[in-house]
Amino acid sequence: MTNLSERIAKLTNEQLEFLRQSLKTDRPLAKKDEIDWETEAALDLSIYPKDTKANLGINPQAVLVTGATGFLGTFLVHELAQQTRAKIYCLVRAANTLKALNKLNKNWIKYGFTGLQSNSRIIPVLGDLEKPCLGIQEDLLTQLSEEVDVIYHNGTFVNFVYPYKTLKPANVLGTKEVLRFACTRKTKPVHYVSTISVFGDRSNLSREIVMENEIPPKISCDMGGYAQSKWVAECLVRTAGSRGLPICIYRPSFITGDSSTGIWNSDDFLSRIISACMLLGKAPEEEIFLDTVPVDYVGRALVYLSGQLESYGKTFHLTNPALLSSRNLIDWVKKSGYPIETISFDLWLNALRAEVGHSINHPFFLLIAIFEQEKKSSDNLTSAMRFFDCRHVLEGLAKSDIQCPDPNEELWHNYFSCFNLVREGQ
Repeated sequence: MTNLSERIAKLTNEQLEFLRQSLKTDRPLAKKDEIDWETEAALDLSIYPKDTKANLGINPQAVLVTGATGFLGTFLVHELAQQTRAKIYCLVRAANTLKALNKLNKNWIKYGFTGLQSNSRIIPVLGDLEKPCLGIQEDLLTQLSEEVDVIYHNGTFVNFVYPYKTLKPANVLGTKEVLRFACTRKTKPVHYVSTISVFGDRSNLSREIVMENEIPPKISCDMGGYAQSKWVAECLVRTAGSRGLPICIYRPSFITGDSSTGIWNSDDFLSRIISACMLLGKAPEEEIFLDTVPVDYVGRALVYLSGQLESYGKTFHLTNPALLSSRNLIDWVKKSGYPIETISFDLWLNALRAEVGHSINHPFFLLIAIFEQEKKSSDNLTSAMRFFDCRHVLEGLAKSDIQCPDPNEELWHNYFSCFNLVREGQ
């Protein structure tokens, strides 16, 4: 959990104060109904593809990837290296090129891959999603706008506590800049990584099954800032698509570890909850069903689908046809040697509060903030209880050997072995 502590230590005083205050209220701090969502989701008229007969990026010579230093981003870049022969330009926020390369290499090794020294096709590009023109130097931006054939926009600021306005610069304005770049000089198709969270909670839908071609319902002020920012960004991408820009949208569910190695991002929401249950020796007794997908599957499937002409214009649910019962998960944790009793969610949350206390440096501090702000219910948990149809994905992968692994005991014991390594290394 060291990474989480380091990230908390780097928060600004304003951000820390927001987190502290979120623990003192039963309602989200962001004021409701003050944001004009129609205006937020409006795409500048200047962002318009000049060439509607663009090369669709099949067998690309060069690609641009945002979010390449993240968990999914690392696997996405790895799969692009495996499935294509393209140069892979990776947008990285860093002081210089050497630090950018080290940043990529660090995560590359962390998640089980051989160091980048052996792959000259992976090239860091200094930039920032929150800045105009993606923060890329002008002469390099001109070069890339002519050279890049396709864009994989995976970059996002993931935080389930912060309000929309805090996440907007990276998640919304960054998406606008990606779309602007896609329409600069030659037209470049965009593969956008969204999330099932754009559908909010169960009350937003009249049916239990969410189809891939379904447009998310009207945005809710109770969705949480992250889901709101991704909802707006999706609108921007769809608008660009309606103007002739070739697009694909991918909505992953809960992304878990590598199905082969078990390596997982210990900073993400679900792994924190599981680690908290292990530490407390307690877990909520209420059964919920989770839609979980291994990160290696998401990376492989996304890159494979992006290489097919038939994919353009479609939305893909990178979800698991087999849902995971939280009760099965708890049983598997017990079999891994962790004695856990089941109690009501309210009692479990009280136990977590007692463990965390008032320490903002505690690894599970952010869990308390999330549950408190969402009135003891997370958008992600509730939305994951629905079934997200994935027939576009299954049809697109039919001629490949790519399949989503079932969330079975063997797979999760593989994950738990890496949870052990994380705890022993603290």
